[in-house]
Amino acid sequence: MNNKSFTLIELLVVIVIIGILVGVIMISTSSSIDKANIAKLKVFEGSVLNNLTATMVSRWSLDKIEGVTTPDLWGNNTGILGDGLTSTTYPTLLDEKNCISGKCMNFDGGDYIKIVNDASLRLTNFTISLWMKLSNTSPATAVVGKNTQIIHYDDVFEAQCTGGNGIQVPGQEECDENMVINKWYFLTYTKNSSGNYKFYRNSKLTMEGNYSSTGMDNDYDFFIGVYYSGGLGGFFRGVIDEVRVYDGALSLSYAKKEYLTGLKLLLLKGAISKKEYDLRLNELANIDF
Repeated sequence: MNNKSFTLIELLVVIVIIGILVGVIMISTSSSIDKANIAKLKVFEGSVLNNLTATMVSRWSLDKIEGVTTPDLWGNNTGILGDGLTSTTYPTLLDEKNCISGKCMNFDGGDYIKIVNDASLRLTNFTISLWMKLSNTSPATAVVGKNTQIIHYDDVFEAQCTGGNGIQVPGQEECDENMVINKWYFLTYTKNSSGNYKFYRNSKLTMEGNYSSTGMDNDYDFFIGVYYSGGLGGFFRGVIDEVRVYDGALSLSYAKKEYLTGLKLLLLKGAISKKEYDLRLNELANIDF
């Protein structure tokens, strides 16, 4: 009987082939797991929103353009796309991998979204939340506002931001703290009928106080990416996603759940590293519901 054994080269070839097959299987499995986890997170996010259905006034997911408009998923207040510089270009859609949930919109420093004044947006108790990422620093950059800025970004050259780049809200003389470009932030601003306001950045309370004027209870249009005070100004430069308005001052619990859900989605999409994800979780370690 003629017994033929494998040579060392043949064994190495077999091992390499097995290694390649294992790698392909692992990549395929990992991709499937990530997709399943993303689906689960979206279901969880949906359950959180369902609990807030009674208080939500508008939700602009900013993942769709219909002509020169973007829909309010609650069906109340359609957003009208505009460009304050040339009147020929508007906010553009980015791919899902670069956004929080679905697609999102990029603003080039002249783009904006106008929501025509409606009774549903004249609120004395309200919450506004959104995700944003700056593409560069720019003084007096509006994020969202009605008549004047409700949430806006100032750079170090602005007198209000003596501590560095950051977010400012009505009633505050200084910004919350330093911010950086190309980094996602989850912003939540609440205000009640007594004028008491709170501002959360990444679900951490950074500013609070009392300011009787500049709210939602007026007849002005609502803007995303610019403010209006006798004229357009302070155009936003960067990406905005998931702008929501609620009737009522929501709790920290809401901000934390939405922030953590968005973080996990960014991690699974590869939009942030595991190191950044862990660092952000550590920042929340001492924040209670």
